[in-house]
Formats: sequence, C-alpha cells, structure tokens
Amino acid sequence: MLTPYETLQLAAYLQLGGGGGDNIVGGGGDNDQNVKHSKNFKQRNAVVQKVMESLGLWNVRHRKIGDRTHAATGGGGAGAKNKGKMESKRGGGAGSGGGLSGGEKRRLSVALELISAPKVFLADEPTTGLDSSQAH
Repeated sequence: MLTPYETLQLAAYLQLGGGGGDNIVGGGGDNDQNVKHSKNFKQRNAVVQKVMESLGLWNVRHRKIGDRTHAATGGGGAGAKNKGKMESKRGGGAGSGGGLSGGEKRRLSVALELISAPKVFLADEPTTGLDSSQAH
C-alpha cells in the first residue's frame, strides 16, 4: 500500500511530466539531465506539499492508505477480536495509526485532481458524508 505522499508524488510525476530522461527514482546520464531531474523533482515536490497542506493531509502523509481496521490490526483473525481494546489504547480518532479516515480519503481524491492545477474544478457535493467539523 502507498502513503498519501507517495500517491501524490506519483500523480505529480504522471500529470506534470518528468522532463527529458527523468524518472521517479533518480536521474541517470550526464549532468544536464541530473540538473533537469533535480529541478523537476523540486517543482513536483513543492506542488505536492502545497496541495497536501491546503487540504489538511500533511500530518497523515506517511500513513498507509487503506481500511483503518485492517491497517491497525493487520487484518482479521484474533486481532479483530481485540480491536476495541487496541482502539482505546491508541486513543482512536483521527490521530490514531491505521489507515486514512473517510474524510482523509475524500480529501486525497480531491488532491489527486488538484495536482494538475486545473483552471476549473467542479465538485458535486464534496462535503457529503463528512461531519460538520470537516465540512467547512
């Protein structure tokens, strides 16, 4: 599973392009290509960070994307029986380990669309299903 940061980095690479000879891992070849790679990577990184911060995803950038219960307990089985105990030890809520919450997943999907800096972005009821503290 990828993290939100990795997902947005990949989306930025695909949407914004890498430049000549550029790849996600690192540049190969001569110094001109390495300089171009470094510049493109810095630009993509700045776009990703700006989008994540504006949507409140920066604090969860290293969490794995997925079901919070499966990510927290490692799947079903015996861990699922102790889910309530684990929740209380971790404190549960938005700050706990595990995967992303529903609202964070929704904001991540919006972030994926905003990576390409569209001139117009139409969202049909983007706050539907979120609690009032997230729907501001």
